[in-house]
Amino acid sequence: MKRERPSDLENEMEAVRLLRTWKHVEAHKLPVRYVVDFALYAGGTLEGFAEFKRRQCSVEKYPTVILSLHKVMEGVRLAKCTATKFIFAVKWDDAFGYKVLEEPFANVSQGGTFRRCDEDDVEPLLHIPFTGFKFMGED
Repeated sequence: MKRERPSDLENEMEAVRLLRTWKHVEAHKLPVRYVVDFALYAGGTLEGFAEFKRRQCSVEKYPTVILSLHKVMEGVRLAKCTATKFIFAVKWDDAFGYKVLEEPFANVSQGGTFRRCDEDDVEPLLHIPFTGFKFMGED
């Protein structure tokens, strides 16, 4: 079931603009069957795949940021079979950054939300530390 709201799409488009300006890549929205949000191209060449999240807090509020283990596995699989990269891009209230995700995946726990009473909302989550994140304005 697709759960993207209009505000999610607006946030994704903001990330696309930031990535285009910062890393000079074009992001193309992928069909739902691909699991991750975007394919990234530079000069017409596939550079990788990306998942984007918007966090409504300061980057310093939590020691990690979480992402569905299933999304990570699919993103890394796509990157491996195309010899590219899988990046996880995050926009916080006060920062924008990304990290290239690769196997092995450590720090996995069961979690999610119970707000929608949907059993698919609780799953294994990867806790991603900020070590290795590249932040806009630092390079």
